[in-house]
This record gives sequence, structure tokens and C-alpha cells, in this order.
Amino acid sequence: MNRREFGKLWLLSLVGIAAAWRSWTPVARASELDVEKHIAALTNNRKLEQGRVAIELPQISRSAKSVPFTVRVDSPMTSSDYVKSIHLFAAENDLPKVASFFLSPKGGKAEVSSRMRLKKSQAVIAVAEMNDGTWFIGRRTIEIARPGFTGTR
Repeated sequence: MNRREFGKLWLLSLVGIAAAWRSWTPVARASELDVEKHIAALTNNRKLEQGRVAIELPQISRSAKSVPFTVRVDSPMTSSDYVKSIHLFAAENDLPKVASFFLSPKGGKAEVSSRMRLKKSQAVIAVAEMNDGTWFIGRRTIEIARPGFTGTR
């Protein structure tokens, strides 16, 4: 065996060890408690008020890879009353914080839309910070269809 063959063999064994190591390491999964901790840290343990935050999601999605969403916050978006930020969480994802959006009154509307990846059926939570320091929360549940699932029970 020459040096070149030894180098190839060494590199292949290193790749094999790395692949085996990755499959043995446990995958961390978030929970509702983890999301509550994230939100408490984000809001400095301030009280979250219900209302004003609406999340639009499909009730059932055939694919978890790209789920459309819209978050709307009831706000006039004036210089004296506006939404500073919107934060989106999905408790069953490996990383529960999905996105953060920062707004100003110049935007005109307190509304954001995008797509997200979800691991499985779960609750999606949005929290919105107002310019006066108050926080609002909204929730919506989505079901991710299994292969062969028709959407009826």
C-alpha cells in the first residue's frame, strides 16, 4: 500500500466515522415548555394579552416542507400606536423560533406573510410587541397530512 492509497483509505474511514457519529447523536426536539421559555426571555416575563394577533394557516397541509402563513396584528400603524415586532414559534420543530419580523409605522400595515417548514402537526404561536411595550399572543393549530390521508375522519 502506497501513501496515496493510505490517504484515500484514511479519508473514507474518517467520513464513515463522522456519518456514524451523526446518526448516534440524539436529535433535540422543542416542546411547548421550551417555547414558553423562549417567549418569557423575549418579553422579559411581561404579561401576554390575548387578541389583536391573527394567524392564517391552512387547517390541513399536504406538505410540511412549505406551509404558507400570514400574521396580522390589529393596529393603526401610526407613529403613536404601531407594532414593533412579530415573532413566530412552532413548538414541535427542532428549532422552535421560526422567524422574527421588525416593523415600523412607515410600513402601513401590521401584516407579514411567508412560508415555513414544520416537522409535524402542531400549534403555531405568534407574539407581537407594540411600541408602548405591551405584548399580544395568538395561536393556531395546523395538521400535516400523512401520505394517503384524505382530510376526512
